[in-house]
Amino acid sequence: MSSAPAPAWASCSATSRRCPPPRGSPGSSTFSARSWLCSRATRSAAARTCAGNRSAPASTCGRATMSRPEVVAIGDVHGCASLLEQELAPHLDSGAELIFLGDLIDRAPEADGDRRVLERVWQLQENPAAYGLAAVTVLRGNHEQMLLKAMAPRAPDEDVELWLCNGANPDLLPLARERQTWFEQLPYTAVRGRYLFVHAGVRPDIRLEHQATDDLIWIRKPFLSRPHGLPYTVVHGHTFRHDFKVTRLPHRIGIDTGAYLSGTLTALKLRIPSPHSHSMEISV
Repeated sequence: MSSAPAPAWASCSATSRRCPPPRGSPGSSTFSARSWLCSRATRSAAARTCAGNRSAPASTCGRATMSRPEVVAIGDVHGCASLLEQELAPHLDSGAELIFLGDLIDRAPEADGDRRVLERVWQLQENPAAYGLAAVTVLRGNHEQMLLKAMAPRAPDEDVELWLCNGANPDLLPLARERQTWFEQLPYTAVRGRYLFVHAGVRPDIRLEHQATDDLIWIRKPFLSRPHGLPYTVVHGHTFRHDFKVTRLPHRIGIDTGAYLSGTLTALKLRIPSPHSHSMEISV
């Protein structure tokens, strides 16, 4: 199989993790965050878990088991509420499990997109059977992690600025504080049969239980440039290609298709080979 086209590196740089915000976003130079920054001292406390330690090994986090006959993986939504409804429609009443790969929020191209996406996902997750679904799993992305760090009491200015410059909308904060525990408990990975679902990827040649949580939500190279060596096909988001196409390689499937820029959100249906396959989640 031919190699995939080079990814679009306009998403965060490997060193600064700062991304150019979409035009007119709260993260743009025209947005003033001064009054919001001054209110940090009143924010509710973020739990001190392995989620807050970017170098913590995945093996220090809780695990759960689960097995589903069919999974629909959904790429980075980034507040695209209308696109999400469009992609959900064919899978409701299908009996499948939905797995969101993280980055539900930030860079929303439509008004109140972040809130609408979150409330829809919570609605599905709290009662999946009512919508004909086996389950709804939401993984942690780097944008959920940036939000958590920005909400922390006495958060360093750089953590707040990092979230803002990545297309954040401070108007989301009251709702995020109400559901802070939900954000803190988001798992980093889910394994279904031979598929490993994760937001960004894995560091090659390191066992899954030894992966740093930082890599699971932030990594690009060397994960994107060579096989990872794990006994799974990794299904991930985080990095989109210049042509906004899905990347299909024997060792990984990349389904971030740049929804907030391209207008294309990808929902990938996968059949889990064996009903007895082992499944695991890495979570806080």
